[in-house]
Amino acid sequence: MGAVAATREPRQDRSRATRQRLLEAAVDCLAELGWARATVAVVAERAGVSRGAAQHHFPTREALFTAALEYMAAERIAEVRRCGAALPAGARHTEAVVEMLVGVYVGPLFRAAAQVWVQAAADEALRTLVVPLEARMARETHTIAVHLLGVDEGRPGGTGSSGAGRRSLPTRSPDADCSTALAYRRIPPPHVRVIPPGSSVGWL
Repeated sequence: MGAVAATREPRQDRSRATRQRLLEAAVDCLAELGWARATVAVVAERAGVSRGAAQHHFPTREALFTAALEYMAAERIAEVRRCGAALPAGARHTEAVVEMLVGVYVGPLFRAAAQVWVQAAADEALRTLVVPLEARMARETHTIAVHLLGVDEGRPGGTGSSGAGRRSLPTRSPDADCSTALAYRRIPPPHVRVIPPGSSVGWL
């Protein structure tokens, strides 16, 4: 029995590792190639496994990308928590929180998720999967951001819960907040092409 159990365990480990590679490859392919070009065959090749092995874990394309959706949501939440725990304290803390949040919304996980959102707009079955996952992501990110900024949402002005060493967050429009966040990272909005001074700005 012991030998059988020992054989089964490495096999299960290999199966989990293969599944993980497929999920990671699915996210990479979505981010780089888009929904239409991220086929099971392409994902399998990126993961370094045969198409048959991919279909053993995920019999259909829908099954693969449904699992990838759940994986992306979990990874994005974990990324926020991981980055939040490593932020510096002191005077630069608030800026670091904003930089971290912007990073979450411009990284490969977000780009992959955006591809799924676009497809979900025309696919009702996919949309029913995407909406609750994104709602969970939004709630978790909001909760972590509020905690990192030391904001008490129950108090007028959103002051820190202790009031000491914390400042009220000004009321701003979403566009202004986005512009400020992008300025911290020197990242242009995704629809603007950066060109040399003196030239006209074009829309992509």
